[in-house]
Amino acid sequence: MLKKIGVVGIDLDNLRSKFGSHALSLSGNNFGNILFTSAIYRQIPGCQHLGFLFDPQKARTELDHIVIPAANWINHTEDWGFLADLIEKVDLPVCVVGLGSQLPDLDAAKDVPNGTVRFLKEVSKRSAVKYREYLLIAVCTLIYGHPKRDIHHPGC
Repeated sequence: MLKKIGVVGIDLDNLRSKFGSHALSLSGNNFGNILFTSAIYRQIPGCQHLGFLFDPQKARTELDHIVIPAANWINHTEDWGFLADLIEKVDLPVCVVGLGSQLPDLDAAKDVPNGTVRFLKEVSKRSAVKYREYLLIAVCTLIYGHPKRDIHHPGC
C-alpha cells in the first residue's frame, strides 16, 4: 500500500511562473529549498503539499508521514517554534531533508531561537532511530555548544 505523504514547505506550483528576486523571496530566500522540495516530489510519488500552516488534525487523519525539505533552516533569524507546535500536534512520523546550518561557529549556536531547538526536538521524536541520533547531536550542539555533551540525556 502506497503511503500518503504530506510535504511541509514552499509551494512549487506558485513558484512556476515567478522569476528572479521574487522567486527567491517565495523560496524562503534560499534556492536550496526549491531544489530539495522539487527532489521530494520527483522521488516520492503521490506527495501532497501541506505548506507551513496546516490543520494538524486533518493531516493526522489523511496522511501517514510528513516530509520537510529544509535547506539551512538552523540559523539566527528563523524561529521554527510554530512548526514545532504543528509537528507535535500532528504526531506522525517525520523526515527532514537538507537540514543544515551556515552558522559561523559553535559559539553562534547559542543565538539560535528556542523555537528552532524545539522544532529539532519534535522532529527527532518522530524520526527513524539513526536519524534521531543525528538530530539529537544537532540539538545538543545548539543547547550546550558541543555535539557530544549529554547526547543521551532525555532533556537534551
